[in-house]
Amino acid sequence: MSLYTSINNNSNESSFYPFVERWLYSTDHKDIGTLYFIIGAFSGMLGTMMSVYIRMELSYPSVQVLAENHQLYNVLVTAHAFLMIFFHGYAYFNRWFWKLVCTHPYRST
Repeated sequence: MSLYTSINNNSNESSFYPFVERWLYSTDHKDIGTLYFIIGAFSGMLGTMMSVYIRMELSYPSVQVLAENHQLYNVLVTAHAFLMIFFHGYAYFNRWFWKLVCTHPYRST
């Protein structure tokens, strides 16, 4: 009996772990594409929320949404840029890229 089956046959283990293993350790191109889509959508919503805060701060000279915390504003702008470039944009690029990789005629099945 292998270690994997002895661990999975444990009666104390909840049914949540096979779901997590399926999504985190998957090599299926459809699952990977779905994960990239979910990460991209979540990052897009979070980046939009950051953009709204930035726009509210800059809407009028007297309006101070961030309570005149200039360091928080700089962190928010930097986090927004990092999130939108490396998570939102990169996730959608990877969905396109994995379609090319997985439809290559010489890939192993």
